[in-house]
Amino acid sequence: PKPSGGPNPEQMAREVLADLIGKWLQSENQNLVKMAQRAVKGAESTLAAAEAEARRAVARLDKRRDKVRTKSGQPNVVHQVIDRKIQEHNATLERAAFTRRVNNELLRLAEDYEDSTEEEARDPFEAFLRPRVFTHTPL
Repeated sequence: PKPSGGPNPEQMAREVLADLIGKWLQSENQNLVKMAQRAVKGAESTLAAAEAEARRAVARLDKRRDKVRTKSGQPNVVHQVIDRKIQEHNATLERAAFTRRVNNELLRLAEDYEDSTEEEARDPFEAFLRPRVFTHTPL
């Protein structure tokens, strides 16, 4: 599901593509299609790490939740706090899934283009020294 009230993955992908084209126009000797593919690949690794951390956090919280009970039968504030934290992590997972759908749609849109720009061979360490070309997460 998309974040409430927000654009759907197709609309968001078109907006991201427009931003990417703006960056491409400012660049020199970058192939638009390859630039989009690199951007999605970089975003995917960040996304996978965020998802893994959210899943680990939910598992840890679930374990701790089951260990604390109230003696008097009063509302368990520990459970309430943990439940809120779990909801936050689940929201992160939902946003990650939405972002992945946007990325897949972006790749589909980019495949519709052909760019004959020949990119220069790059130093493999250059990517570590320059800012990322593309980051988008509707977080």
